[in-house]
Amino acid sequence: MIVRPAVRADAVEIAKVRIETWRDTYRGMLPDNVLHDLDLGKAATFFQAAIEDRGSESHVLSGFDGDRLSGFALWNQPAEEPASVAELRALYVLPSHQGAGLGSA
Repeated sequence: MIVRPAVRADAVEIAKVRIETWRDTYRGMLPDNVLHDLDLGKAATFFQAAIEDRGSESHVLSGFDGDRLSGFALWNQPAEEPASVAELRALYVLPSHQGAGLGSA
Protein backbone atom coordinates (compact mmCIF):
# COMPACT_ATOMS: atom_id res chain seq x y z
CA MET A 1 0.00 0.00 0.00
CA ILE A 2 1.11 3.50 -0.80
CA VAL A 3 -0.35 6.74 0.59
CA ARG A 4 0.81 10.00 -0.96
CA PRO A 5 -0.43 13.56 -1.52
CA ALA A 6 -3.05 13.57 -4.26
CA VAL A 7 -2.23 15.06 -7.64
CA ARG A 8 -4.56 16.53 -10.26
CA ALA A 9 -4.57 13.26 -12.24
CA ASP A 10 -6.08 11.47 -9.20
CA ALA A 11 -9.27 13.58 -9.09
CA VAL A 12 -11.46 11.35 -11.28
CA GLU A 13 -10.40 8.14 -9.51
CA ILE A 14 -10.96 9.77 -6.11
CA ALA A 15 -14.45 10.80 -7.27
CA LYS A 16 -15.11 7.22 -8.40
CA VAL A 17 -14.08 5.91 -4.97
CA ARG A 18 -16.44 8.35 -3.27
CA ILE A 19 -19.37 7.47 -5.52
CA GLU A 20 -18.85 3.69 -5.34
CA THR A 21 -18.47 3.83 -1.57
CA TRP A 22 -21.63 5.93 -1.16
CA ARG A 23 -23.61 3.58 -3.40
CA ASP A 24 -22.46 0.56 -1.42
CA THR A 25 -22.76 2.05 2.07
CA TYR A 26 -25.98 4.01 1.73
CA ARG A 27 -28.02 1.55 -0.39
CA GLY A 28 -31.31 1.11 1.43
CA MET A 29 -30.73 4.19 3.60
CA LEU A 30 -30.96 6.84 0.88
CA PRO A 31 -33.40 6.86 -2.02
CA ASP A 32 -32.08 4.96 -5.04
CA ASN A 33 -32.38 8.04 -7.25
CA VAL A 34 -30.05 10.01 -4.95
CA LEU A 35 -27.36 7.35 -5.28
CA HIS A 36 -27.98 6.86 -8.99
CA ASP A 37 -27.70 10.60 -9.66
CA LEU A 38 -24.30 11.08 -8.01
CA ASP A 39 -22.38 12.99 -10.66
CA LEU A 40 -18.83 11.90 -11.46
CA GLY A 41 -18.01 15.16 -13.24
CA LYS A 42 -19.11 17.35 -10.34
CA ALA A 43 -17.30 15.17 -7.81
CA ALA A 44 -14.11 15.17 -9.89
CA THR A 45 -14.28 18.97 -10.22
CA PHE A 46 -14.63 19.30 -6.43
CA PHE A 47 -11.62 17.06 -5.76
CA GLN A 48 -9.57 18.70 -8.49
CA ALA A 49 -10.12 22.07 -6.84
CA ALA A 50 -9.25 20.70 -3.39
CA ILE A 51 -6.05 19.15 -4.75
CA GLU A 52 -4.92 22.20 -6.69
CA ASP A 53 -5.69 24.88 -4.10
CA ARG A 54 -2.42 24.63 -2.20
CA GLY A 55 -3.15 27.89 -0.39
CA SER A 56 -6.20 26.48 1.35
CA GLU A 57 -6.46 24.56 4.57
CA SER A 58 -7.67 21.44 2.72
CA HIS A 59 -5.39 18.55 1.83
CA VAL A 60 -6.09 15.31 -0.04
CA LEU A 61 -4.20 12.04 0.25
CA SER A 62 -4.51 9.21 -2.28
CA GLY A 63 -4.22 5.59 -1.16
CA PHE A 64 -3.14 2.85 -3.54
CA ASP A 65 -3.27 -0.92 -3.37
CA GLY A 66 -0.87 -1.82 -6.13
CA ASP A 67 -1.55 0.42 -9.13
CA ARG A 68 -5.20 1.09 -8.26
CA LEU A 69 -6.33 4.16 -6.33
CA SER A 70 -8.43 2.44 -3.68
CA GLY A 71 -9.05 5.15 -1.09
CA PHE A 72 -8.53 8.75 -0.12
CA ALA A 73 -8.56 11.11 2.83
CA LEU A 74 -9.56 14.77 2.86
CA TRP A 75 -8.44 16.82 5.83
CA ASN A 76 -8.08 20.39 6.97
CA GLN A 77 -5.18 22.02 8.75
CA PRO A 78 -6.75 25.10 10.38
CA ALA A 79 -4.32 28.02 10.37
CA GLU A 80 -5.09 28.93 13.97
CA GLU A 81 -4.29 25.43 15.26
CA PRO A 82 -0.87 23.92 15.97
CA ALA A 83 0.56 21.69 13.22
CA SER A 84 -0.28 18.60 15.27
CA VAL A 85 -4.03 19.33 15.05
CA ALA A 86 -6.06 18.51 11.94
CA GLU A 87 -9.69 17.85 11.07
CA LEU A 88 -10.43 14.68 9.10
CA ARG A 89 -13.31 15.55 6.76
CA ALA A 90 -13.52 12.36 4.72
CA LEU A 91 -11.94 8.91 4.68
CA TYR A 92 -13.15 6.56 1.96
CA VAL A 93 -11.90 3.13 0.95
CA LEU A 94 -13.44 1.04 -1.82
CA PRO A 95 -15.70 -1.67 -0.36
CA SER A 96 -13.51 -4.34 -1.96
CA HIS A 97 -10.47 -2.99 -0.07
CA GLN A 98 -11.99 -2.24 3.33
CA GLY A 99 -10.38 -4.02 6.25
CA ALA A 100 -7.00 -4.35 4.53
CA GLY A 101 -5.36 -1.47 6.42
CA LEU A 102 -5.49 1.32 3.84
CA GLY A 103 -7.60 3.58 6.06
CA SER A 104 -5.17 3.16 8.93
CA ALA A 105 -2.21 3.85 6.67
